[in-house]
Amino acid sequence: MKIIATILCLFAITANAQNVLLNSKDLKSFIGNWNGRFEFVDYKDDKSVTVLQTKLDIKGAGDSLIMQYSITEPGGKIVKQRESWKIVSNGEQLQDDKEIADISDVIRDQNTITITLDRKGADNNNPSMIRKTITLSGNSLVISKRVKYDAGGDYFLRHQYTFRKS
Repeated sequence: MKIIATILCLFAITANAQNVLLNSKDLKSFIGNWNGRFEFVDYKDDKSVTVLQTKLDIKGAGDSLIMQYSITEPGGKIVKQRESWKIVSNGEQLQDDKEIADISDVIRDQNTITITLDRKGADNNNPSMIRKTITLSGNSLVISKRVKYDAGGDYFLRHQYTFRKS
């Protein structure tokens, strides 16, 4: 009877471990200084695209990342934005500052990791599904936000950061 209980216990631990989609080790691979660009679709018409030079400094803090963006606007003004990511719900969700998104997929392939996050929210005052995709491949990092309005239509790219590690 003890053997059966031990086997069941091990099975439960293994099954629980497989539910963890994202872990601290995954986050550590993002740490560093990055240079690139920020491309976004204007909220006024959902069509016009602007591209700005951007720097990103990522620091680790346990199961969290602190991200400091420095975005150079036309005319040279530098706008600083801070963001944090924290693993919650045993790796099944990622808290992005105040928003919590479900981790719908994590794909690890050699030196690449792709994380897909989904959440309900609003974009341009429209109820929406918001999908963030984060792909780290060697010295390349791409963070994109796609939006699908609840009223209909397909996902469209709202913004994308594209970086190379410095």
